[in-house]
Amino acid sequence: MFKLPPYDKCLHAIGGQIIALVTLPMGIPWSIGIVLVVAIGKEIWDRYHPGHTCDVWDAIATISGGVPIWGLALIYLSHRVTL
Repeated sequence: MFKLPPYDKCLHAIGGQIIALVTLPMGIPWSIGIVLVVAIGKEIWDRYHPGHTCDVWDAIATISGGVPIWGLALIYLSHRVTL
């Protein structure tokens, strides 16, 4: 039986996908860097604000959301034919 991750982790992954997709035109390295900064920065922000929970797994979920976007971009770029 397949068990989904917690709802919060799914939202983090979707957020990572959106950020990766929006920043992809800047280039894959920039997109990865921005997702890393946002994921880690958000957890640092959560650490110092009451009512928020700092969780390293939230950052990992955000970063892992971008992985399929970057993978598909690499596949596309490696098969692109130029004339």
